[in-house]
Amino acid sequence: DGLVVLAVVILNSIIGFIQEYRASRAIEALREMVPESASALRDGHMATIPVADLVPGDVITLASGDKVPADARLVLVKNLRVDEAALTGESLPVEKRTAAVPLDSSLGDCTSMAYGGTLITFGTSTAVVVATGSRTELGRISRLLEQAADLVTPLTRKLAWLGKVITVGILVVSVLILGFGVFRAMRAGVELWAALRETLIFAIALAVGAIPEGLPAIVTIALAIGVQRMAARQAIVRKLPAVETLGSTTVICSDKTGTLTRNEMTVKALWTPAEGPVQVEGAGLDPTGDFIAQDGERSLKGAGQALVEAAALCNDATLQHEAGTYSITGDPTEGALVVVAEKAGVRVDEMRERVRRLDAIPFESERQYMATLHQDGDVRRVVLKGAPEIVLQHCRGAEGAVDEALVRTRIEELAGQGMRVLGVATKPWPDGDGADLTEVHVAEGMLFSGLIGMLDPPRGEAIEAIRACHAAGIEVKMITGDHRGT
Repeated sequence: DGLVVLAVVILNSIIGFIQEYRASRAIEALREMVPESASALRDGHMATIPVADLVPGDVITLASGDKVPADARLVLVKNLRVDEAALTGESLPVEKRTAAVPLDSSLGDCTSMAYGGTLITFGTSTAVVVATGSRTELGRISRLLEQAADLVTPLTRKLAWLGKVITVGILVVSVLILGFGVFRAMRAGVELWAALRETLIFAIALAVGAIPEGLPAIVTIALAIGVQRMAARQAIVRKLPAVETLGSTTVICSDKTGTLTRNEMTVKALWTPAEGPVQVEGAGLDPTGDFIAQDGERSLKGAGQALVEAAALCNDATLQHEAGTYSITGDPTEGALVVVAEKAGVRVDEMRERVRRLDAIPFESERQYMATLHQDGDVRRVVLKGAPEIVLQHCRGAEGAVDEALVRTRIEELAGQGMRVLGVATKPWPDGDGADLTEVHVAEGMLFSGLIGMLDPPRGEAIEAIRACHAAGIEVKMITGDHRGT
């Protein structure tokens, strides 16, 4: 019996160690989201220092492509956008400002803050560190993982109740046996202490024999098998008893960005006044996929080709391909425009070298558009990209102006399909205007090129998982800050 009890204790310890080790790896993954170095003010000059040396009050600089090293209050901002998907689940970059926000604002509404572990996708900023290490928002998540309370499930409650019942029963039976044995021994004339010793040994042996030593081992092994099956599906179970409650699940609440979706903005539809709607196949950052026109032809014609080329020029993102994996440097929305241009056969890097950018008006929320001036040989032209309603306003006064009512109808159709819609317009550059692009140049007379609809596509395995949940009678609820229609 002693060996069995020892074996159960060792088995429980080993399984507990494995679970805690896996959970610690998940916590370590959170820590790895923070960069190793930061650009901070030291002795009146900006210097690269280890993140571990940052303290509240340090002045740091942030630029496109940087990971934020600590929670910081923004004091100077120039067209700053931050990808906060890892922290808040928001799939689109958040535009940051220096204006103060209410103290009770939610994390996603704190536009004057940059949080450790998030990524600068556009612009630059100077900020003052307010929290480092475990005191950051990312650190708070790590602490929550480390300090999770002991889990009480129906199984653990029933096992605890069964243990109490067995304990009380064994004590009662042992006392009765002890008393009955002593009584019989005394009637037989046996010495009291001798009878008590023999009866006590018998009662203790009975008590040990009545304890179900194998029950904890059986329960632990059964739960461990469930944990292994979930681990094979990339699910971490920190508390072993949690496996038992999964069998009673009736509702699953899931994050949207990166869980149900790929967290990779993808162009799915184009529309031009000349050629009408075009569907775009493919998902994610892989630049392969066909274009399906309204007449069924699987190619992109002149107006559609011009649309994706213009969108890739009025753009600061780049597509990287390393070790068989594609990634985007810059804004995810602009990255999607680069990918769709590559699908159309455009070598964006080569096109940008050939069609040089001379000047630009960066995107700002107040304007809701970005404009660039390019030179292709002896020809100069302006490209405007932004919110479709704003782009339409800038197209008024142009020769052969587009039918605004028709365009607005197409915008509503694409938005009704859960897509984010962008408008694109171009026009020739007036002779003798130099190379300085101003808002006056794009205020009116732009030629409307078309609409681009994009979305964050669902993961293929998520669709199958939801279908399996529905088949099992489990409801799936999506938690997101997106618009209800999306």
